Amino acid sequence: MVNPLPLDVWYRILSSFSPAEICRLRQVNRAFYDLTRERQVWVDAYLNTRLPTSDGPISSKSAKELEMELRRTAMLDACYGGSMSPVLRHQINGLPGFDPTRHLFDPPGFHRERYGWMNLVRGRWLVACHARANRITCYDLEASDPSEAPISWGAITGDRIYAATCYACAEEDALLYAYVDGEDAITVLKLQLSPYPITFQRIHRLEWNFHELPDVRQDAFKLFQLVLNESWLFACCLGRNNYIGTLFHLHSQGIYSVPYPEISSAGDVHDLQWYMPFLTSTHLWLFTGSASSRALFPLSTPGRFELFTLPKAESVVDPASPLTLSHSRRFDNWYMIFGAYALSTHSQLSTLSRKLLRRLLN
Repeated sequence: MVNPLPLDVWYRILSSFSPAEICRLRQVNRAFYDLTRERQVWVDAYLNTRLPTSDGPISSKSAKELEMELRRTAMLDACYGGSMSPVLRHQINGLPGFDPTRHLFDPPGFHRERYGWMNLVRGRWLVACHARANRITCYDLEASDPSEAPISWGAITGDRIYAATCYACAEEDALLYAYVDGEDAITVLKLQLSPYPITFQRIHRLEWNFHELPDVRQDAFKLFQLVLNESWLFACCLGRNNYIGTLFHLHSQGIYSVPYPEISSAGDVHDLQWYMPFLTSTHLWLFTGSASSRALFPLSTPGRFELFTLPKAESVVDPASPLTLSHSRRFDNWYMIFGAYALSTHSQLSTLSRKLLRRLLN
């Protein structure tokens, strides 16, 4: 059935098909099954798709990689634009007076608080948390209806969530989720993803008295940051001219105070509005908007830190991390819209989720 037409003609015909339609052709017969495995079919589909795709050269991707990326981004697009659309809109855009056109691409800073956090784990699990919804919800994007029977954690105390973060474990098929509540505590949850997730389990509850900051008590300007891996958790709260930074070792329950070098000489709050912590397997990196304030904390000796200045072309790379930090790029490239993170085992899926959310709310 396929043989009477030249192969390049079949490539041209299939270039007008969607990824799902190409996959459905495999069920017709063996000839179509073999044809749809050809790399050129997926190169053409990749170049012609209307869906957002990851950055990087196509030449470095195999037929299987191109196929999986297109199928996954199509699936996410269907979820974001279909049954999940009202859910996601509610999670992000649910507070009165929120203007998505004004806040769409702004990084989180002192001029506003975060409204919600969304994390994409392994391209399949979407973990959403709204600041005042008092609930953390995990959606399976490969389900026929992701909004039906999601996995939730509702045992949240206090009037709101101030910060949240997610981490996909490297050694096991599980994710960790941490959040700061209104009762001066940080809760760390664990969700086992295989064979199939059932419920969140609380594994740590850490005391963290961020309300002792005068600016927090007065509900003035503040910025919360929270980063996590399997062994460490870093939390900080910056007021107008005050700062609390704490590094927790989850296994030994060790607690270390992390100084902020510029807090005493910063002056104006706008000098401090860029503050980005990044936790790798060996170090805690702190980046701010000032060239003189980049701090490195070796986790082997967490009580010690050093300041450094990155050359413009230098990057900070951790082989165990899916992300690469480069000083030559703006730091808000790693923030999803509305200050939500997209975390994945593949950095390209972080990019895709950000682009898909942009499409959803435009």
